[in-house]
Amino acid sequence: MKSKGVANHRHVTMLSTSSQQLRHRHAELMTSADSLIKGGNPEKAIGFLEEVVAENRDHLGAYELLAKSFWKLEKYSKVLEICKELIRLNPFDPGYFHLQAMSYRALGYYGECARILARHGNQRLLDDVEALQVHLIRDLLLSDAEFAKEYQQNAASCLDKYGFYFHNQEAARVWIAENVSAPKKNRTKSDFARA
Repeated sequence: MKSKGVANHRHVTMLSTSSQQLRHRHAELMTSADSLIKGGNPEKAIGFLEEVVAENRDHLGAYELLAKSFWKLEKYSKVLEICKELIRLNPFDPGYFHLQAMSYRALGYYGECARILARHGNQRLLDDVEALQVHLIRDLLLSDAEFAKEYQQNAASCLDKYGFYFHNQEAARVWIAENVSAPKKNRTKSDFARA
């Protein structure tokens, strides 16, 4: 009986030591990756970080640095994949939803961006994205006969089909109507500053 207890104690001690070694190795990889990102080499950092998450799917810090690396490389589809993991691990952090929304925006999925912003309460950014969508819709109504016809037949269905989203659909239709009937002005850089 005594020997069995000693064997179990040794087994627990070995597991504890290997777990500590793994945490130490992950900490070293994370430190190296962070230095690489700060030094302008996010590509190399990704390799270290993917090694960490391959061994620990719940390593929040590694996913955060992966998202940062892919963002710096403008690989927004990869950022969206990482956001799923970040939200899985901590669904209460509004920053992850913001990153997800901005990734959709960077990819041109303004409707999906607006949906996330509407659900997670960033009104200023939601207003910016909705204003951008109004301008895009106005341009489509003036330049795409098929879109204009679909919009006239059923605006809500048309906007949904083309991936647009407005938190207040009725106000958006009024806003679009006002902007379509207004004369087109020459655009300046400030018109695109929010895009």
